[in-house]
Parts: sequence; C-alpha cells; structure tokens
Amino acid sequence: MKANCTWPRGPACPELTENSLHIWCVSLEVDKTRLHRLKGLLSEDELKRADAYHFERHRRRYIVCRGQLRKILASYIECSTTSIEFQYGDQGKPDLAVGQTTAKTKFNVSKSEELALIAVTNAGEVGVDVEHLRPVPDATNLAQRYFAVSEVETLLSVPNSLHARTFLEIWTRKEAFIKATGQGLSYPLNQFAVSAAHTGPMVTVKLFQDSAQSEHWHLVSISPSKDVLAAVAICGTSPQITCWRCPN
Repeated sequence: MKANCTWPRGPACPELTENSLHIWCVSLEVDKTRLHRLKGLLSEDELKRADAYHFERHRRRYIVCRGQLRKILASYIECSTTSIEFQYGDQGKPDLAVGQTTAKTKFNVSKSEELALIAVTNAGEVGVDVEHLRPVPDATNLAQRYFAVSEVETLLSVPNSLHARTFLEIWTRKEAFIKATGQGLSYPLNQFAVSAAHTGPMVTVKLFQDSAQSEHWHLVSISPSKDVLAAVAICGTSPQITCWRCPN
C-alpha cells in the first residue's frame, strides 16, 4: 500500500524552540544500500528485535524505522546515532535514557504499512498514531465494545459509507492519547472520550475518572497524505506543530 507524503522536506538540523512539536513522516521502503546503512546504526538489542519478525518486509520496515528514529533524534540532541540509548516504561513506551540530553526531549513513533510518523517535542509527554484508510467491516461492534458512549453515537450518526473513516479517526485520536499517557492499552478506552470526527484538526478529550486533568491534554488530527489518518496527543502547554517529510 503506497502513500506519498505531502509534507515539505525537513531540515538537516532541526531545533526545538519553546513548546515545539515536530512530526516527521518517514518512508519505510528503501533500497538495499540504504537499508544496509540504517541497519548499521542499530544496537544489538534492536537487531535481535528485527530478527524476531517472521516476515521479511516487517523486518525491513522495523530496521528502517529504528534507524531513521536514531538519525532524527541525533539531530536534536547532538549525539551520534549509534550512541543513543533508550529506556522503556512499564507498558513499553520508549524514552531517551537518563543522561542522553539535558533538554526535556520526548518522542513517540507509530507505523502503518510502509509509513511511519515520529513525533519529537519539548512540550510534554507525547503520543502519535497513524492508520491507512481501509475497510473496517466490524467497526460498529468494535466501537460498542471498546469506545465511550458519545463516540459510539458519533459513529452511528454517520452514513455507512463513512463508518470506516469515522472509526479510524476516533481510533487514532484515542490511540495517540493512551500512548502519550505511557499506559497503552492498559488504559480503558471507554474511560475517556475524544471529540467527534470531522470537527477540524483540534480535538478535545474528556477524562471520566479525572475531568480536571482534561484541560492539560491537547489532541490534533494530522494527515500526511489523503489516504492516511493520524493524530498526536500531548500533555502540557498547547504546542506549535510543524510537519515534515524525512529525507531519504
């Protein structure tokens, strides 16, 4: 599935100013020479993770994603690509290891088919999710099982022709949020609600257990191409978002 990113090409030396949030669109399909170079940037642990993939295309895409992640992060924290170290939260959320940077640099990654999005920010904890548009024949059942009541109502209110798109819009927004919290799918999806689809790029989130915390969250819908949906969530000050295409 091919998706051509419409964002402008990003700079070689990006800089995070106050409350910046940069989103990088990365193509995971590269030639053998590029693949070999990116593979050379990976740690022994990352190479083991790559080998664990059953299908060759998934192995290649993992290698490219991790290699490009290292290159992008290195451009921000002024560190060599191979010396970057990661640490992981209880639910597997990656972060830069202690001592890697003196700034509050946070990042998150999401992949869909041959495309990945990498979010880098100094504005707070961040989560990003990306999905290719595709049929979702069981969208209603999935929503009724996992989504908040208001989100189910939104899905049921749109024509059948928009069910898949609406479901994926809601899903990317919810996935971005739970990734930003660091809790992943251990955070019950029906314990918060995102605002309705087709309401513009800015999205609101309502936390049922702790409504006062809702105002600290900022969700934004983004789209690197017409056939791809994505969302980014951040806890903290409303960020200044810039979207770029990663040069191959």
